[in-house]
Amino acid sequence: QAVRHAAAAFTAAGWTAGTRVGVALPSPTAMQLAVMLALARIGAVQLPLPAGEPAALHDDTLDRFRVRALVAWRPDPPPGCTLVRPDPAWLAGAAQPADRSHEPTAAGGDAPWTIAQSSGTTGRRKSFFVTHAMEQARIASQPAVALPRPGEACLSLIPFDTRSGQSAALRCLSQGATIVARPASTQPDAVFATIRQAGVTLVIATPSQLVGLAEALPATGGPWFPQLRFLRANSGALPAGLLEMVRQRLTPHFYIDYGTNEGGTLAMATPDDLARRPGTVGRALHGVEIDILADGDDAAAGGEVRVRGPGVCRGYIDDEAASRHHFRDGWFHPGDRARRDGDGLIHLLERTGDRISFAGIKISLGEITTVARAHPDVADAAAFALPSPRYESVPALAVVARSGGPIVGLGRHCQERLGARAPRHFMLLEALPRTATGKIDGHRLIAILEAHLARRAGGEPEGRAAAEPPPGPAVSPRR
Repeated sequence: QAVRHAAAAFTAAGWTAGTRVGVALPSPTAMQLAVMLALARIGAVQLPLPAGEPAALHDDTLDRFRVRALVAWRPDPPPGCTLVRPDPAWLAGAAQPADRSHEPTAAGGDAPWTIAQSSGTTGRRKSFFVTHAMEQARIASQPAVALPRPGEACLSLIPFDTRSGQSAALRCLSQGATIVARPASTQPDAVFATIRQAGVTLVIATPSQLVGLAEALPATGGPWFPQLRFLRANSGALPAGLLEMVRQRLTPHFYIDYGTNEGGTLAMATPDDLARRPGTVGRALHGVEIDILADGDDAAAGGEVRVRGPGVCRGYIDDEAASRHHFRDGWFHPGDRARRDGDGLIHLLERTGDRISFAGIKISLGEITTVARAHPDVADAAAFALPSPRYESVPALAVVARSGGPIVGLGRHCQERLGARAPRHFMLLEALPRTATGKIDGHRLIAILEAHLARRAGGEPEGRAAAEPPPGPAVSPRR
């Protein structure tokens, strides 16, 4: 009923099939889902605007995609936009049924229902359409154990304003399951209380979220949530030690998947797979082909990954160069490297160089670099990924000051333009380290930052990194 009321309000605003609509709703969960389904029902193409991003970035995104309609709680629309503010009465059970006389036939097939975004290698996020048929194919590819049962209580700790969150919600709803609202705080105590009180048996989360939950539980006496039938780490493997900690403290019914926004979930590792090969991401899902192009004669050494299937997108919006690079001969090339072992299990060797995953957020290092270089006090900048067993990768930024002077407000500058994708560590250097060919030496940047963090953890004073390979640059990392 809430979906029908929302659809009626949207059609009354003049939105029809093909209308591009921005959605900026941080809460509540029920309203997020009602709006998502109502826009899909009338055939609109929705563009989720994550809550962690500033309003100015939302407005820039709307302009980029020529979006002139917006669903949001904000009081005023951006220039040129039609704004619809959700009505809480939609969820409260209005006295009168929604008027369906003018409701269009539900869209489907090859019509797009959402615009998804993925990090790029040029500093600009790539975007693509996900059609109704593609979303259905992604759900159909899931193994039976990964799909909820009718009436089962499902909890996704991934926000529904992200591509992964959308997919998780649709998988649950398509099977007749109940979605449990993500707690306002994702601190362990709040998550544990939600699982117990709502009788949750299926949980989807990022690897770092699961590690945080496991760390909050006693080391002995587990597993503490044996009632969980299915616990899933979304798009990321865990080191063997952390993997075992999650299995022992939370539940042994632990699965890991590998995927991309462009293709959805591509492979999944079962508890048995992880027991035999802790580093694997499993096997390709039904209907998904994963091919590994060997670097040489030794196929066991691995090579470039390419994938295809009915749920994989066909190209990027307004980015022909990126489309030619990543979509070739009917295959999508995400830029990852992997190998397949003798049992047919896939092991990731390297994710796309510029695109990293931090706590489940896909981040473009090129985008961070571009934003940093726009600061008036920055002469040069290079974003890089600090390896982390808990968060997969942590975005970091090295900068060189213009004329050797101070850099004022760089953290605020990045936060306002990048939101949750802003760097977590900053280094001020005299010069960026480069290789013999003139490229930024990312390995040395990581070594410099790791050495400084180690000294700081040991109580040594911050300042010039004298322990670095000469010449030692001035280092000033800040969180």
